[in-house]
Amino acid sequence: MPGITNFIAGVTPEESRTGEALYKSKVVNNLPAVLGHNWGPWTLTKKATADSKGEEKRTCSRCGEEEVREISKLTPTPTATPAAKPSSKPTVKPTAKPTSATPVSLKLDKRSLSIVSGNTAALKATLIGSSAKISWTSSDKKIAKVDSKGMITAKMAGTVTITAKAAGKSAECTVTVLYKDVTNSKDFWFAPANYMTAKGVVKGYADQTEFRPANACTRAQMVTFIWRLSGSPEPKTKTSRFSDVKNTDYFYKACLWGNEKGIVEGYKDGTFGPQIVCARRHAVTFLWRLAKKPSPKSSKNKFKDVKKGDYFYTATLWASEKGILAGYDDGTFRPNGNCLRRQMVTFLYKFEKNVKGRG
Repeated sequence: MPGITNFIAGVTPEESRTGEALYKSKVVNNLPAVLGHNWGPWTLTKKATADSKGEEKRTCSRCGEEEVREISKLTPTPTATPAAKPSSKPTVKPTAKPTSATPVSLKLDKRSLSIVSGNTAALKATLIGSSAKISWTSSDKKIAKVDSKGMITAKMAGTVTITAKAAGKSAECTVTVLYKDVTNSKDFWFAPANYMTAKGVVKGYADQTEFRPANACTRAQMVTFIWRLSGSPEPKTKTSRFSDVKNTDYFYKACLWGNEKGIVEGYKDGTFGPQIVCARRHAVTFLWRLAKKPSPKSSKNKFKDVKKGDYFYTATLWASEKGILAGYDDGTFRPNGNCLRRQMVTFLYKFEKNVKGRG
């Protein structure tokens, strides 16, 4: 058959080791050499990717020979590059950056205020950073009260603190309620009367609305004022040595204490004379004794009606030196003159300021 070759090999008995004749044939298909290959279609055996090559093969239908070839790696398709800038600007403006919260503060339009007894005055509070309700209080409603709107009503002489509170904040105003008859700040007794009233040393009349500065000061009043100025101490003595001082009297403890300390003395008849008007010499002597009888630095006497032999001589010179008393324009002290309430409160105020360093 054309294209087919039959090869035959033979061995004679004489040449064979076994003594047998042997034959072997082989048929070789040499059609491809004559006719050529008849290749089938390429078949994919391995897909190509971007990372590895692929493979495909085909087979000859005449001889069954297979042919394999590579498929190149795939080339990745690049992603489109986005535009560097947006095609159009946004039409809506960005929201403004939030600002920090406003600090909360509370302030009053006045830090101090003077009101005459029976009158009213308004305080204005300004609250920033909060819409909380403002509350008002008085440290002593007997002296002055305040309503929910900051309106103050002065009731009697004295000093109070009015406080406004809101949102955890507070503000204060010191209110001085004046006596109806002590309103002129130019009067020498204006500051002394208000200071001693605020300290609780002196009391007024007509429900603490009048001071009555021109009234005479009695011995009972004077010793009581000195006792209060000293802090109202308890006397060691429980029994009065004065026949006209009873344990129901408002000046009882003051009189016992004053006598104990050698500040006040009685009369030879065993009385204290509480209702006797206190003379100017008495007032200055009481204060000198309260200071423990100090000696004046100077022996110069500027008062023509004060003599060296007078029991109040040293006390008068000391009090003048300390600025407690000034005397009159005619160069007199007038030791026998009545000590008026305005004079008495001024003596006490100057003693507190010039001797004790307070006020």
